[in-house]
Amino acid sequence: MPLLLEMLLIGLAIASITMTISTSYVMDYPRAQVTKLNRGLGELIHCPYCLSHWFAFGIVWWKLGLLPLDRFFLVSFGVVTIASLASLGIARLFSALDEVDSEETD
Repeated sequence: MPLLLEMLLIGLAIASITMTISTSYVMDYPRAQVTKLNRGLGELIHCPYCLSHWFAFGIVWWKLGLLPLDRFFLVSFGVVTIASLASLGIARLFSALDEVDSEETD
C-alpha cells in the first residue's frame, strides 16, 4: 500500500479513536477515573490533539516498523496533521448535528 494512503488511513483511525476517548459520553467515567489517579494523564486524555501524538507514534511504529528517525517523525507528524483535520471535521459535524437537534426540540 502506498505510504500516503497508509498515512491517511492511520490518521482517520486515530481521529476516530482519540475523539471517542477524549469527548464521548461513553468514556466520561473512565476519563474521570484516570484524572483522579493522575492529573497530567487526565488532562492528556481530554485533548484529542494531544492524544493523537501518542497514538500516531505508536501506530506508525507498529505499522511501518523501524524507519530512520527523521522519517519516523515526519510520517508521525504527518499522521497527526491528518488526524487533527479529521477531528476538526468530526467536531464540527457533531456541533451542527447538536444545533439541528436542539432546534427540533424547541
